[in-house]
Amino acid sequence: MCPDDGNSQKQLGIIWSTAGQRGSGRERFGWSTEVNSSRAFSNLKSAFPHLGRCLLLNQKSVEDSIRCGGLALRKTSCIRNLLSGLQERKGKLCLEYLRNLSVDEIKAERSLFKGIGPKTVTCVLMSNLQHDDFPVDTHVSSSPGNLKTVPGEADRNKTYIHPNQWIPDELKFDLNCLLYAHGKLCQRCTNKVSNVKKKDSHEGSCPLLAYCCNFPVATTDK
Repeated sequence: MCPDDGNSQKQLGIIWSTAGQRGSGRERFGWSTEVNSSRAFSNLKSAFPHLGRCLLLNQKSVEDSIRCGGLALRKTSCIRNLLSGLQERKGKLCLEYLRNLSVDEIKAERSLFKGIGPKTVTCVLMSNLQHDDFPVDTHVSSSPGNLKTVPGEADRNKTYIHPNQWIPDELKFDLNCLLYAHGKLCQRCTNKVSNVKKKDSHEGSCPLLAYCCNFPVATTDK
């Protein structure tokens, strides 16, 4: 069932993933934190208890509510595109229909909503719909265990495809959570992602290196 205000859990999940996205540079590497993302989402819910009002009021009102999370203009466009697309295609602001779709069908749906990328959809698949999927964000992709299993030239989409092929479904959720936490806390991996070299950093500081040093490196033809 969808509440009358349109705030279904899946819709909130997509909007949360959109509002929580980080940009490049300073925003990606720790200066923009989950605290900012959470605050932006809380501000959005407080300013628009009924998300349909995001379409009724001017765009700047939405931007102002999530500005603390960064990339406010882009995120506002994504959120409004999602809501307007739902209204036009389904006649209501509700994503409950996703429950009846397969994973591939859900991924195909995202192409109908401008600005909703594959990472946002995979986060919703795993966290909101409890499907076996393995989102790859900056923290996850920074772990050496993941990088050893993807081609060196792989873009974000290919980096997503490879671990989803070799990680057993029953391990995807737990492993994703562990690698996400590792990518945030491991000094070596954080340095690798942010390209900032700390004085006390060294190659052997990552506890995963001992486990992944013998992994075969994936190639693009596999």
